[in-house]
Amino acid sequence: MAIRNSYLEQIFSDDCVKIGMDKPVDEEKILLVTKEAVEYFKNMDLGNLTRKIQLTEENDKYLRIAKQYPMAWNALIQLGKCNCKKMIYDKVKIREKIKLGEHNLKEKIVEKKLKEIESGITKELSQELIYILKDIIEDQKGIFYVDCFKMLTRNFEKLLKVIEVLLENEAYFLTSNYMIGNTYIGKRENIYKAAHTAKEAREKIKEDRFLNDLSKTHRTILKRCIKYF
Repeated sequence: MAIRNSYLEQIFSDDCVKIGMDKPVDEEKILLVTKEAVEYFKNMDLGNLTRKIQLTEENDKYLRIAKQYPMAWNALIQLGKCNCKKMIYDKVKIREKIKLGEHNLKEKIVEKKLKEIESGITKELSQELIYILKDIIEDQKGIFYVDCFKMLTRNFEKLLKVIEVLLENEAYFLTSNYMIGNTYIGKRENIYKAAHTAKEAREKIKEDRFLNDLSKTHRTILKRCIKYF
């Protein structure tokens, strides 16, 4: 996961043009790289190495990020604890709402069909993503749907930021397996494998079993969302 979520991601994507490449590396090479990484790390005593790390609040990057986005972090903790179709948890109070900044896409976009080449590892929110989030926020109890976490981003901080923005505004973060709200977690009993492409994601929602193994609330909201695909 550390290797796949690194800058290596860039050479396998259309974003490779930003580092001077004419075209991405063939995706089949991902298997070779992943195999080499597994072979390298499997002989390491990661537990022992972990115990040698001296972390403080100042140098613990992930602790800082978690504290920066407390609603999102708490929601993911609750998701990890959830061992059934749903979980209700105590509402987390909003601190100061995250400011998304200005966007200038509204006049350029027709029918809200958006396309943008974006790095999978950057922590920055693109102008289009800001536009989408603001549009969802304006709709009370809006829904942000993506097939899986990695299809939004492979960057941990960016993922938390998007979830935080949604929860602050009583909106939902929805995937094919999970529903995350501020007090409500929905979790599919039999987890779907994450899609690798937009085509796979669209084919998945057409399957008869796609709305099975869900809580009533989760099913209702997912059904409402996928009708637009």
